[in-house]
Amino acid sequence: MVCHLFFCNTSIYTALNNQWKIGLGVNLKDSQEIANALAQLLNHSDLINALSNNNLQASQRRYNWQNEATKLIELYKLLINA
Repeated sequence: MVCHLFFCNTSIYTALNNQWKIGLGVNLKDSQEIANALAQLLNHSDLINALSNNNLQASQRRYNWQNEATKLIELYKLLINA
């Protein structure tokens, strides 16, 4: 359960995290940074709970199949009418 609460700190994930506060960004080439992030998660159950709740909120409100279906339908309409 802990592993999904940290991510590679590239621009797309950092932007996502800035909006939703869903995890800890780490440099995946830096083993000490990964270890520190894991230790922080393991030692702070309140942080794990907050990040988990934020993940749930993001998936329910924004990143779900209903929203993606709407986007795809609009795209198909644009392509048909083009």
